[in-house]
Amino acid sequence: MEYSTTMATTKDVESVRTIKDFALLCKEMGYKAPWDQLQFENGASVTNLLEFFQDNPGILEPMCEWVLEHCELEEEEEEECEDDGENDE
Repeated sequence: MEYSTTMATTKDVESVRTIKDFALLCKEMGYKAPWDQLQFENGASVTNLLEFFQDNPGILEPMCEWVLEHCELEEEEEEECEDDGENDE
C-alpha cells in the first residue's frame, strides 16, 4: 500500500456523513493503491475503501453486528445430516 503525505484530522473524522466522505477519509489516511477504481467526485475511490478494509479486518465484526441489529434478514434453517454409517471408523 502506498501512503500519502497528508494526514487526516479529528475534524475530518467528525465530518463523515456519507460513504463518499468515508472514502475520502480513507484516502487522507493513506489508503490508496497505484490504481483507482470507481472514483467519486471528491477525488476518493472505492479502492480507498477496499484498501482500508483489507488493512483493518477487525472493523468488519462491528459492521456485521450492526447489520444483524438493524436489517431484516431471513433465518437459515439448519440442515439435518443423516448418519449412513459409511464414514464410521
